[in-house]
Parts: sequence; C-alpha cells; structure tokens
Amino acid sequence: MSKQLEYFKEYKARLASTIGQEGADNLTTNAVFFVNCAVNDFLITFYGPGRRLLAAGTTIGQYEDFVLQLLQEFIQGLVGLGARRIAVSGVPLFGCWPYIITFYSSNLTDVLVTRACNDTLNAVGNDYNMKVQAALSTQQNSSANIGLKLAYFDTYTPMLNIQRNPAVFGRKETKRQGKKTNVNDMQNMINSHTTKKQMATKDLLEQGARRIGVVGLPPMGCLPIVITVNSDNAILNRGCVDFFSLVARQYNLMLQTKLNTMQFNVSADSGVRIVYTDVYEPLSDMIIQGLKYDFDEVSSGCCRTGLLETAFLCNTDSYVCSNALKYVFWDSIHLSEKTYKLYKLLFEAAKSDIDFLIAD
Repeated sequence: MSKQLEYFKEYKARLASTIGQEGADNLTTNAVFFVNCAVNDFLITFYGPGRRLLAAGTTIGQYEDFVLQLLQEFIQGLVGLGARRIAVSGVPLFGCWPYIITFYSSNLTDVLVTRACNDTLNAVGNDYNMKVQAALSTQQNSSANIGLKLAYFDTYTPMLNIQRNPAVFGRKETKRQGKKTNVNDMQNMINSHTTKKQMATKDLLEQGARRIGVVGLPPMGCLPIVITVNSDNAILNRGCVDFFSLVARQYNLMLQTKLNTMQFNVSADSGVRIVYTDVYEPLSDMIIQGLKYDFDEVSSGCCRTGLLETAFLCNTDSYVCSNALKYVFWDSIHLSEKTYKLYKLLFEAAKSDIDFLIAD
C-alpha cells in the first residue's frame, strides 16, 4: 500500500504541472477516495503460501491487527497528501465464494455435494470488519477539525443476506458459479455490458474528459482455464472454445459500433476523440500462429499444470516450465512476460488511433 501512496504522490505532482498546485490541491481535497483491501492478505498470506513469511506463532487476531494498522497508515498517508473524503470497504463474505469452497473443502463430498461456506474465513472477515469500523470511528473523531470525512462500506452483510435468503433476491443457487447461458442470454449480456461501457464513457465526457481509448475483449475461448473447464477432453483436446471467442468478437463489434455512434454525435469543435483499441486480433494471431512468434505452447500456462492454476496457486513454491519464453500464457489466465512484450505490435497496429487521440 505504501507503493500506491508513492504512485499517487507522483500523479499529484504531474497534475500540479498541468493545472497548477492550487488546482491539484483543490481536486484532491474534493475527490472521493475509495479504499478496498485485505482480502488477499488473508487468503494468500495468512491462509495461503505467504504464511511461511510470517513470524512463527502469529495468530489470526494478531494478523488482523497488522492488516488494520497498514490500512490506518495508508489512510493517514492519503490525508497527508490532501485527501479529505475517504470511503473504506470492508471485506466481503469471502468464505462463501465458490472457488474458496472448492479449494478449502476437506473432502470430495464437500466439494461436489455439500458446498458449505467456510465459517472460519467468514468469522475472520466479520471480526476484521468490526475492527475497521471502530478504527475509522476513532480516526474520524480525532480528525474532524481538518474536515476529514471517513465512510465505511459494508459489503459483508448484503452478501450474508443473499446467502441466507437467496429466494428473496430471486436466486436459487449461491454456492456455485452461475448456470450455463444460451445464445439469447449471451446476446442480452453483451448488449448490457457494452451499454454500460458506453454510459461510463459518457460519464467521463460529462466530467470533462475529451480523449478516451476503450479496450475490447481478448479471445476468451483461448484462455487455458476456459479450455480446461469447457472441453470434453481438456487434456488431449486443447483447442480454443469457439463459443466464448465468438462472444468476445460480438461484444467487440457492438462496442465499436456504440463508440463510433458516440463519436459521430459529438460536435466537431468539442475536441472529443473516442477510439476503440483491439486486443483480440494480436493475441489471436499469437495463438493461431504460435511458431511465427517462437511459441511452442499456446493452450496451457507455464506455471504448474498450466490448466487451472492462477493467482495464489502460482507462487514462489510452484514448479514452472523450463522456458517461459516458449509459452503464450504464464498461468491459466495471465499472459507470459514475452507475450506482453510482443503486445507492442498492438500499439503499432493502433498507431493511427493513438495519433488521433493525442493530436492537437
């Protein structure tokens, strides 16, 4: 979190060079800062591979206090940089997340049948949230003289209510990922999400933004984890899942159409420039023509099996492939370092769009 403060300090300096110190200070004072943290600290550090980095005998209560201290120091750092309106989110009901239930269940019956929430993790989340609320209240009272406003966002209780009373919220299942969708469902979802992206762009324009680049979706059907979960033979038949890639293409086409319409409808003298950035075709080409880019493996990741593992399942203790330069993907979702470097092709392909954005 200290690194994020450094980044913000650098950003504020750049802002001051553009709109002046007074303008940067006013913007910081009136801005609302949203702070969301701690979930990975518990799941990856205390209950995950990072546990070995903690002092022997560290209790969960002690670790909660440590994470809370980091949060308080971060808030104080924001205040020191001029922030006066800060919202802090508590941790959600992460013991009921489907992948947490899967990975933390003790036997196959719990994984496939029972699907019970992890009460231990939920208790940790609830305890930490209570500590956060108390700390924010204390910090608010001691800083009222400088106009500081602190707010706590409760994400735990709403999820708990949905978990306990799913029918009230129109839900039938709360312990598994959503049901498979048909083509009509997907079309509706595509339209909904592109409309949301369009509205977000409109909001930016209303806030004064004039040069906006919007990124499309990659070929989702070629992600190793998607191939694994949605293939009849995920070990031997590692081809891309066409349905998901088609969804991405349809989404991208609809997004481009809506962005073009927005650009067409603004006056020529407004200075507004909206462009769509294509990430689908460059990655698709690397996967289809892997040898052209000196890739030997395009459908699984370098980390562990490369079929399912991601995030904290790929860590410093994980075994990895002998040469990551031969892999498009690092794990089942994320690209390898070489692939990211090759993405410079994307910016070369989008040079005309970038020139359009930055031209006076």
